[in-house]
Amino acid sequence: MKLFLDTNVLIDAFNQERKQHISAFRLIHLLKKAKYEAFVSSHSLTDMFYILRKTHSVLLRVKILNFILQHCTIIYEDRDMFLTAIANPELKDLEDEMQQIAAQKAGVDFIVTTNLKDFEKSEIAAISISNALSKIQS
Repeated sequence: MKLFLDTNVLIDAFNQERKQHISAFRLIHLLKKAKYEAFVSSHSLTDMFYILRKTHSVLLRVKILNFILQHCTIIYEDRDMFLTAIANPELKDLEDEMQQIAAQKAGVDFIVTTNLKDFEKSEIAAISISNALSKIQS
């Protein structure tokens, strides 16, 4: 199974103060057991690194990035992806649109997110972290 991990899943996994921390951390650590293929966008990594600065040292954030780089496939955004995103007449949130396009580029089965409403119109089904865990463990 191929899963695209939204930025919020990465942040939840590595920030103990977040509501979904335990589930997201469990999902991320199942990567080590190769239960599924995980994909993340390149901008998710920079966003996560920036957001975690409030709670994590640079050294710890680098360790987190190294873990993700070892266990996830990175989808790099390019000019054509941006042109596709801004050509969408229903565009509301560029970041969410780019996530959807990156997920399509990766050919994933699901987008895993804590904000399901952000992906209601996505061609790829968005699922919660707990739903992703259920699918992996079944």
